[in-house]
Formats: sequence, C-alpha cells, structure tokens
Amino acid sequence: MLQKGLAARVRVIGPEADDTINTLSELGNVQLALGENAAALATEQRIVEICTRTKGAGHPWTLRLESDLANVLAAMNDLAGAGAVEEKVMAMQRQELGDEHPETLRTMLNHADTLMLQNDFAGARDLLRKVVDARSRLLGPDNPRTLYAMDSLSKALRGLGDNKGSLELVQTVYDKFTQSIGADDERTLETESDLSTTLFRLGRVDEARAHGRHALAGYVRVIGANGAATIDTLNAYAKGLCDAGFGSELITVDATPGKPASEYCSGKT
Repeated sequence: MLQKGLAARVRVIGPEADDTINTLSELGNVQLALGENAAALATEQRIVEICTRTKGAGHPWTLRLESDLANVLAAMNDLAGAGAVEEKVMAMQRQELGDEHPETLRTMLNHADTLMLQNDFAGARDLLRKVVDARSRLLGPDNPRTLYAMDSLSKALRGLGDNKGSLELVQTVYDKFTQSIGADDERTLETESDLSTTLFRLGRVDEARAHGRHALAGYVRVIGANGAATIDTLNAYAKGLCDAGFGSELITVDATPGKPASEYCSGKT
C-alpha cells in the first residue's frame, strides 16, 4: 500500500516533495519493523540525502531523519556508526532546538538504546533519567512518551543488576499502558516482554512465563511471526525459560509446531 502511495506521490508532486518524503519515512519505518534492514537503510539514506540537499544539514527534519537512520544502523549491529550519528544529531539539536526540545529528547532516548546494546548501562541510565525527568515535567508522568522512556530506564537498571528498581518501573508502565492504550498496542507488548524478562531475573517464573507468552502471542497477532519485535520477544522469552531451567518447554509461534526453548537459545531456527 505504501509503495503504491509513494509511486503516486512521485508521479503527481515529484520525488522530493515534503509529502513524498513523509511517505518514504513511513516506508522506512515499516521496513525496519518487518526486519527488512537493508531496504530500510537504503530508504533512510535516500531521504536523508534529499533533506540535507534541499533543506540543509541543520534543519530539524533532516536531523530527525538522521536519527531514524541511526536506528537502522543499530538494527544492523553497526553500533559504532549508529552512536556516531546520534551524537552528532544530539549536539546539533541541543544547539538549534535546546536540551529539552521533543526532538532532542527523542534522539537522547534512541542513543540510550544504542548504549545499552553496547553494554554501557550506566551511560544509558544517566541519559534516560534526564529524558524521564524532562518529559514528566513537560508532558506529564502518565503521557505515553514519558512512560516509554520509563520502560527504557527500567532496562538500563536491569542491565546494572537493579532488578527490583527495574520491576517497580516496568510494572508501573505496563499497568498504565494497558489501561490507556490497550493490551495489544505495540508499546504495551514491548513493555510486557520487558516485564517478563525482569520477573525471570527475580525468580518469579510463573508470572514471567505468563507475560512472556502473552507478549509473544500479541506480537504475532499485531505484526506477524516474522516481525523484528516478534523475534526479539521470542528470543527474550526463550532465554528466560532456558536460564530458569525450562529449556525443554515448547514455544509455539503462530500455527507452526512448537519448538523447545533451548533451540532458540542455541541459535537454531
């Protein structure tokens, strides 16, 4: 559908019109969500080049698109490349927009995610505390953007071994997301998967299994069995089962025959 809309916009208003760029950006996000990382990279590089040339390197739109490009680089495990882009974008956003502008905070959150992938949980925690504080003051503590940043902070705390602190945050976020945006929203499902992981860490295995199964089934319904978030949730759930001594437990994804958790933990497919 997006491909057809893109072709129509290119034909009618041109390949570099703002609406065309918007559609390209949406396409890149969908490609990334589906795990089509190479296609997403090509899309994001194309629109960053267009915006840099037509709007300027420091334009807010260009900077936002560069931040999206960094997300794709991180998904492709080019963490050094992603981090370098994010640091450049953050510096320009702070200079042009201010430390607490929504776009600056968005890039800070993305960079914190990249730092966690590099096991720099302390650096991520420090950035995320600033994001949570700013969004709580500017948007309110129950705003979905504030809650999403709190979930990321819970991951950083878990990475630092503060599982109780992580649980307090992620349980709050999950409860509020479930009430406000629904159990099948992707943000809720991501938080529920994080909740499952933290519960596994604390030895609360029955609760962890229930949330892990529910999050996995929800992602399969919402984005399909091959979606990037589905696969991430599957791997996290399988690891939790293996670490808890349940490697032989069958995990069923969509309508496919169940496989033992140990097969996912060992990298088999």
